[in-house]
Amino acid sequence: MALPLPGLAARLAALEAGHKLLALAVLATLLLATGWLPILAAAAVAALVLCLLALGPSRLRAGLPLGLVLAVVGLVLFTLAVEGAYPALVVLTRLSALVLFALLVTQTTRASAVLFAIVSGLRACVRRPGVAAEAGGLALAGAW
Repeated sequence: MALPLPGLAARLAALEAGHKLLALAVLATLLLATGWLPILAAAAVAALVLCLLALGPSRLRAGLPLGLVLAVVGLVLFTLAVEGAYPALVVLTRLSALVLFALLVTQTTRASAVLFAIVSGLRACVRRPGVAAEAGGLALAGAW
């Protein structure tokens, strides 16, 4: 059983929220752009190892709600029934990697840091009267 490495968790927590969100967005785009199973499987294994090393098994289990796990299993079973085994494996590995990387980011980032990063990014893009970056940031971070 893997034990969490406090140094890794501290290093991940020390990274800026904006950089982590950008890395997560780029990684998600790359994972969605490929359908090659070996790359997706390697990403899922890497995400699992990083989560186990940074968070530990107990925080990993606590961070994955049962509803999310059941939703992923349901999508995989639906894909298996409709399209076959290979597409179902692609869906399983892709969703597993995405969920685990997102869990790693959320567990190592304070919500206030995420809100600040989102609002800062929106301020740079939104310069129209009547559009408040703070309200948009709060709405996006509320889902966090």
